[in-house]
Amino acid sequence: MQAIRRLGGRALFAFFIGALAMITFHQSAVGLFREAGMFPVRPFILSPSGPLRVPAVVNGAFWSGLWGVVFLLAFLPLMRRVMPEWVAGFLWGFVVPVATLFLVVAPLKGQPIAYSQPWDSMLRIALAHGFWGFGMAALWRGLGGERA
Repeated sequence: MQAIRRLGGRALFAFFIGALAMITFHQSAVGLFREAGMFPVRPFILSPSGPLRVPAVVNGAFWSGLWGVVFLLAFLPLMRRVMPEWVAGFLWGFVVPVATLFLVVAPLKGQPIAYSQPWDSMLRIALAHGFWGFGMAALWRGLGGERA
């Protein structure tokens, strides 16, 4: 029972880290790309999104929290044996959620694969997600995730 309680606490903390990394690292990357004229989307969008019509940034933080649980409790422990945590985080964010967004979510919404984005736009989206993954690894270590 103690092990289940500990795993639940770690999962909740991982969810928090994933959501926090989205609000801080991902949205900062989006803002920097926009200021540099490389990205049309502004950060911290408050217009309604998703089936519950919550602000888009809240919707994104929720999904980032779920991805954070998978990354921090399953993927990171395996990958830290072969690469630094920050590299694993960046690669995870760059590849896994972006591939899911482009290859699974878009078709489920009736959209073309990758929402028909040009390659340079797809790269910027992947980079912003890479910064989110980096942020998860950094926050997990910095806020004591291994001790949670």
